[in-house]
Amino acid sequence: MPADTATLDRRGFLKLSAGGATTLALLGAGVQLSGCSQRSAAVANGYRWLTASDIHFMRALVAGVAGNALPADPTAAGAIVDEGVRRADIELAALGAPAQQEVRKLLDLLQWTPFRRFAGGVTRPWAEAGAADAQTLLKHLHDSHLSLLSGAYRALAKIGSTVLWSQTPMNAFSHYPGPPAWAISALEA
Repeated sequence: MPADTATLDRRGFLKLSAGGATTLALLGAGVQLSGCSQRSAAVANGYRWLTASDIHFMRALVAGVAGNALPADPTAAGAIVDEGVRRADIELAALGAPAQQEVRKLLDLLQWTPFRRFAGGVTRPWAEAGAADAQTLLKHLHDSHLSLLSGAYRALAKIGSTVLWSQTPMNAFSHYPGPPAWAISALEA
């Protein structure tokens, strides 16, 4: 039977799977061996869970998820991004230990320069990166055929969206009038 190069046969699928598993294992080993793990990094001053490196990434992530939704005024936009980082810290600190460990692994991997460059398409460190860099990372993760990377996209998009759109200043842009008065009064009672 002639081999069709457009389709993947069983042997090719097994080779591709083994290659993908090997690549991910090497990436994980590289992260551990390069010493980029943040486990020993202290929590940033004034935060519950995020490290200083995480804060740089979260600023870029929140701004990237917001896109054109941020106000044109840099002070107002900065306040929304900073509030988003604060909310991300609270949200991540409230996770259970297993979920925190997985998020920590993801954030550590995003700090690792080879991964950030080759899998995420971001050449600058997160301390110098902006919204466009975070959007590039999210696009690369979203478009990946590896379920691990597309899962990372979903986690990051969920974190970024939750901390951004839960802020009152974003209500007008999202056309959300806010919670009904009766719900607020019930909570205050």
